[in-house]
Amino acid sequence: MRFLNSVGETGTYTDTTTDYITLGGTAIQGHQTFSNAGAATSDEFLIKAVAADGDWLLGICDYNSTTGVLTATNGWLDTSATAPSNSDSVQVFIVSHYAEDGGLHFDAYNEGVTSVASTASNPTVTLDGTTYHITLTDTCTVALAAPSGAASGTCYSALIVFEQDATGTNSISWSGGTTRVPLGTQTDTSTGTEFFAYLAITLDGGTTFIIMPAGTE
Repeated sequence: MRFLNSVGETGTYTDTTTDYITLGGTAIQGHQTFSNAGAATSDEFLIKAVAADGDWLLGICDYNSTTGVLTATNGWLDTSATAPSNSDSVQVFIVSHYAEDGGLHFDAYNEGVTSVASTASNPTVTLDGTTYHITLTDTCTVALAAPSGAASGTCYSALIVFEQDATGTNSISWSGGTTRVPLGTQTDTSTGTEFFAYLAITLDGGTTFIIMPAGTE
């Protein structure tokens, strides 16, 4: 049995003859999606799916990497008093991962990376807990956004790593809500193909974004 750490994704539960969940490709804050975690077709997962009203399911599901669907081929192991309704939006978490190679071991955790191409228009960074890699090909404004359904009182964040193109002359600015840059300033590299980074967080659902210098090469 093999465990994949910090995997949680939004999806839709469908109650038909064969119960299944269609994953939406959006990671829950602080987690990876199934695809970013390296899940493959025919992998079996012990998962828990929780609807917005608290109703939940627990079961062993087969994963299909092409369609992004989890299918409970042997039914559900346990449910809440009332399972999610047909076509309910759910949050899906991996409880454990079964493998045929026997023994119990832990997989290394690797954070997903979202690559965004930069142009003179605004590349958008959603503070979904993943790392963003933006290759700078022009001076640009980075648009910050909170994840869908973000609530005040919960911290949402993203590490943003910028890579200069060969010219090294590209600068950045920020948009989205009110932005604040605390903890001093940072001199971003102007050397071609080198890197600099910022950590962006919001504590109020995207009204204010706090941008923290995270180092320059």
